[in-house]
Order: sequence, then C-alpha cells, then structure tokens
Amino acid sequence: MAKTNLTLKLEEEIHLKTYKNGGMKSEFGLFEVTIGFNDGRPGYERIDYLTYDTRGIWRVFEIKVSLSDFRSSAKKSFVGHYNYYVLTKELYEVVKDEIPSHIGVYIGSNCVKRAKRQELAVDENVLKEAFMDELISAVKNALIVACILLLSLGIYWLIIHLMFSGHFYWGLGILVFTILIIGFSSMVNDFGFMDAILALIEIVGVTGFGFLIVFGSVDLFFSGHTVWSYVVSGVGAFIFLVWIFCSNSRSRIFE
Repeated sequence: MAKTNLTLKLEEEIHLKTYKNGGMKSEFGLFEVTIGFNDGRPGYERIDYLTYDTRGIWRVFEIKVSLSDFRSSAKKSFVGHYNYYVLTKELYEVVKDEIPSHIGVYIGSNCVKRAKRQELAVDENVLKEAFMDELISAVKNALIVACILLLSLGIYWLIIHLMFSGHFYWGLGILVFTILIIGFSSMVNDFGFMDAILALIEIVGVTGFGFLIVFGSVDLFFSGHTVWSYVVSGVGAFIFLVWIFCSNSRSRIFE
C-alpha cells in the first residue's frame, strides 16, 4: 500500500533530524527494517525507522499519522535502547496520555518527550543482521536505479539518432514504447499488476483514438472535406469529454 504524503513528510523530517544529530555521520538510519525470524519464515516485526550510532546505541521510531493507526492492533516494535513515536501535533494532543513513560515522542523533527533508556528487547545480533540486510538491499536498489538510468540514456540517444538520421517514425515508436513501459512500471508499484494492465489498456486506447481523430480531421480538412473534418473533430471531442466524465465519476465511487 502506498504511503500517504503525511507519512512521507514525517519520514523525511525524522531522517533529517537524526542525520543532523550525527554530525560527521556517526548515526545511521534505515526505514522499514524487518527483524527476527518465526518458524523459518521471514521477519515477524517491522521497524518503521531504525538508527544505530558509533556508541552502539539503537533507536527505534514508530511513525503514526492517525488515531486508528496509533491504536491499531499491529505490534509496536519498540526493541531499541531508546524508543520513540513520530506523530503529528494534532495526534499527539489526543494520545499523549496513552504513551508509556519510557517512550519518547517526536512531532516531526522536534523532540517533545525524551525517551528513557531500556535494555534491548531482542538480541543485538538480530538487530545488526536485520540492519545489514536492509543496507545491502538499499545498495542493490541504488545499483538497479543506476543501471536503469544508464539504459534510459542509451535509449534516448538511440531515439535522437534515429529521428535525425531519417528514421523518424522508428524513433517516435521507441519513444512511445519507452514512455508506456515507464508508466506501466510506476502503476504496478502503486496499484498492482492487474489494475496497471487495465489502466495501460485504457491509456493506449484513448491515446490511439486521439491520434486517429486528430490526424483524420487534419487529413479531411486538407483534402477539401472541411465539413466532415468539423464533424469528426466534434464527435471526437464529445467522446473524449464523456470519457473524462466517466473517469471522474468512477474515481469518486472508489474513493
């Protein structure tokens, strides 16, 4: 499930805060660290944000943006030496009496309640292993992004080369195909595979229909069929407006 803008904002603020606390980067943090194993299955707890400093101190941050999220039955993974909630100001005012005395609170990047030191709730090797696994995963993702960037540069160089060497339509086709692939990948990440397939079909259909209407109208106009050109343009515009109306109505239904 995609994160809300408010969640992303709190993540950014707490990350910047711990980064500044580190000075010459003596504190390192990672988001969504999974710890431990349960009957051979992957980790049974997920920490929203976990930091480790050069003094050997582990800090755990649970990010909550709503009252239902705060009071949910999901396990709070407070396993560090110092444990904190990261909340909005409005939520903190509602739940501050429910927060245990040893748990600290950040409102964004501002610490409004200091945490008390606790013994680690899990073996430190478990935290170290989980931290390293997540760090390796982050490095792999960075390498993948770098490879995709290099591949994209190569594709765009090929498109420009084709367009300026007399193969305009080949270049245009590769450009459109590349845009569709990028858009499809983004939709799969946000909505899932099947919803992304349906959205891609809709986009391709509407785009293709739009090109047919535009080029058909232009061709009719310059062929002397001015009236038919206007008719085709009008019908195309009407169908397009109906599609926009239906899309907006469907969005409101599923919100």
